[in-house]
Amino acid sequence: MPSLRPALVIGAAGALVLAGGLTTAVHGVGTTPTDVAREYLAALSAGHVSKALALTAHSATVDRTLLTTDLPPADRITKATLGRVTRKDRTATAAISYDVDGSAQTTTLRLSKHGDTWLVDNGLSSIVIDGAATDVASVAVNGTKVKVSAGSTALPAVPGLYDAKMPPTFAFTAKEQKAPVTGDPGALHFDLTATAAGEKEAAAAVLRALKACLAKAPQVLENPCGTDTTVFVDKSEFRNTGFRWTLLKAPKLHVFASAGTFEVDATAPGKAQISVYAVDLKHRYLPGRITIPTPLTLDGLVTVTFTGRVAKVTF
Repeated sequence: MPSLRPALVIGAAGALVLAGGLTTAVHGVGTTPTDVAREYLAALSAGHVSKALALTAHSATVDRTLLTTDLPPADRITKATLGRVTRKDRTATAAISYDVDGSAQTTTLRLSKHGDTWLVDNGLSSIVIDGAATDVASVAVNGTKVKVSAGSTALPAVPGLYDAKMPPTFAFTAKEQKAPVTGDPGALHFDLTATAAGEKEAAAAVLRALKACLAKAPQVLENPCGTDTTVFVDKSEFRNTGFRWTLLKAPKLHVFASAGTFEVDATAPGKAQISVYAVDLKHRYLPGRITIPTPLTLDGLVTVTFTGRVAKVTF
């Protein structure tokens, strides 16, 4: 009995023609590396990201966050040119050039034959996003929601121009960023600007944390809670217990934004006092509680991170 499978004929421009006249587009089957390189550049020039991806060798599990939506005209490559194509058995290279964001780019496509199909092996690049506020869960890249973790992420992307927008938070704002993706990864870095409310709350949070820490009466004579003091008591003469720290005057604080957090230092010392129960080991004085005043400042930088409006202080 004759076979019922339709005959397959490769038509012009890589179309797959089935018996009976049904036609479907097929990229790479029976085509040359020159055809595939040309189609790849045409897809990028038209902003057809999915088509460019189909012409590119990639993992079935590739992150498609930025690989399903067409690029708008202003973000596409222009002036694409295919130069010399060199083929050797099942591999080939193609010299190409194009403009992106007004800048001329030249690179070499590497192609190879996967079964009967030629594909571009380096058709996917990537984009790296960093510098977003640490409590931001996602940013918008070319209008697409992109998840970030600790202010950063990296995603596969085809050549073109990409912009990223970070939603403002209680503590930070950031300007829209743009960067080209070529054969080299693109980099979108947010330069954060601290809000007045964020700076004010960061300073207030440090003082609250300092007061709360001192109120727990840490059992140390000097430099409690990440501070620097000038308490001097001869431990060979006195045995001290029952420490009680009190902040009398807050140090003057300087707050500045740093890599998605706030850093806080002291520009002028405050005042504190420590009350201890002292036993004179040489028996010159009766045991009793003594109070010692001391200047108090921060010992280095204090870090403040925000989750929404909630500040976390790390001495």
